[in-house]
Amino acid sequence: MDVQHLYAFLALAETRSFSRAARILNISQPTLTRRIQHLENELGTPLLDRHHRPIRLTPAGQRFLTFARHTIRAYEKTVSEITGMTRATPERITIGASTIPGEYLAPRLIARFHASHPSIQVTVTIRDSQAVIEDLLQGHLDLGLTGWQKPLSRLVFEPIANDEIVLIAPLHHPFARRRSIHPRELKDQPLILRESGSGTYSVVEEHLKHLGLSLNDMKAVMYLGSSTAVLEAVRQGHGLGFVSRLVLEAHAPGDVSIVDIENIDFHRPLFLVYRTDKKLPDPARRFIEFIRSLATST
Repeated sequence: MDVQHLYAFLALAETRSFSRAARILNISQPTLTRRIQHLENELGTPLLDRHHRPIRLTPAGQRFLTFARHTIRAYEKTVSEITGMTRATPERITIGASTIPGEYLAPRLIARFHASHPSIQVTVTIRDSQAVIEDLLQGHLDLGLTGWQKPLSRLVFEPIANDEIVLIAPLHHPFARRRSIHPRELKDQPLILRESGSGTYSVVEEHLKHLGLSLNDMKAVMYLGSSTAVLEAVRQGHGLGFVSRLVLEAHAPGDVSIVDIENIDFHRPLFLVYRTDKKLPDPARRFIEFIRSLATST
């Protein structure tokens, strides 16, 4: 079993997107596809359900994911130990990021960091906020970037940027012609939501809870793994959706409308997250100091 095929499978399992996984691995999509197909042929069973967007893992794929993570960790540890006998191991930082900071904030920050620290390799995996927090607590990551914070004594959440969640509607929807709506009007509308572990879902749920409302009581027609998928579903007229304003600015859509909701302000910070109960590697400490220096210089 080729280790590069395992890396390909992990990237795809974490991003649920062939295009994003190929970018992370710096390979072409056809190359990524061939590596996944080779694994499936070797195992004799499909690992991906390609009929869904974003793609999903089959039950066999879920089982194989545990094996792949364990194998890659063991492989990298062994390689590090062996190469360390003859030469210095390159400095590395592993970062887990939720979708919005991972896709729209991390590339810019890491590019600037790399310009002043070219010897440090930074690896980013994209998952939902809850998964990033769990991986940090389990010691699989050095740092996290999330759009939501969870009160835990073992973690520090430092605000490093601002974002806003907005409600969007297709242009033909009646809400698109109104200046604002009351929050309770959402209860009868088909909603396209992010998964429950995402920062976007948690921020919206938290704000609604203050008004005695909950997303669980509303008419969710689908749950999607990224804000760009939500945006596309709204564009196609399947319902209303909550997305980051960063996504709208990046994709500049003219075929959806932002709908103001009375008495709700969905502004939120984006966080840099790290543990307090373990010593951070020196490269991770330097990354934190670099991010703080950006904040003080702006």
